[in-house]
Amino acid sequence: MAKFVVSRVEEQRVFGIRCPFEGCQNELHEQDIEKLVQCGALPAEVGTRLADLRKQDYTARAMELSVDGQHTAEDFKLMRRLWATTRRCPRCNVIIEKSEGCDSFGCTCGHRFNFAKAPRGCGDGIDDFDSVTALAGDFEMPLQAAVERVQKANQSGIAKYKNVLARANQSGMPLDLAEVHVRASLGQRQALEQLRVARVARRLEKKAQVLAAALGVAFEEATQLLDDAFNGDEDAQSAIHSARQREQNGSKGCESSKAAAQED
Repeated sequence: MAKFVVSRVEEQRVFGIRCPFEGCQNELHEQDIEKLVQCGALPAEVGTRLADLRKQDYTARAMELSVDGQHTAEDFKLMRRLWATTRRCPRCNVIIEKSEGCDSFGCTCGHRFNFAKAPRGCGDGIDDFDSVTALAGDFEMPLQAAVERVQKANQSGIAKYKNVLARANQSGMPLDLAEVHVRASLGQRQALEQLRVARVARRLEKKAQVLAAALGVAFEEATQLLDDAFNGDEDAQSAIHSARQREQNGSKGCESSKAAAQED
């Protein structure tokens, strides 16, 4: 057995070494080589050489995907798949996808490990990486910025950022506002207050637009009039009252004209 291993190492054919006995399909793993060295059948330097030849590093592509750069939609799709379904050999970093069976794996480099506990093929250690890639891909955001945004949202109580993405995509609202809506749906008082203030601001903006049209003034001037009236300025209140009366009279005039036209 030891002589067979020596010949394979000399030929640098160190992967997929199987038992030399005819018909045997058992593969030699790292532990088997160590036992041959320990019992004195295999020189230690041969075992070391075999290990060195098996130490291939397959991290280059995964590293390219994990750093900011020009990523395509296919890149983000690949990242999500690597994160969800694959693991990396803790020794040589070759990416492995399990189709079925238990979590006990033997890599081509000879290392045996637990699939479930091995580092992910991409995005290892990043929580909610699926949402991170969706955020970066759909909103053209640098990968690191997407990671930081999702982490910050998690700290604010948003456990699943995909809920934010769904609301933003469905309603066409900015991410900041979508985050506020999700936090409000969780009952957070600060978010609820933010939405209330936003509703008041929208109503005020609509009033200012109507007032600006009625008085023939700029939007900013109409907004200032509303603020002054709210703070008790009688002249501002009188101006707004007059504008409302003109608007009401104009509406009545339009209705009378329509009625007369119908009678004719």
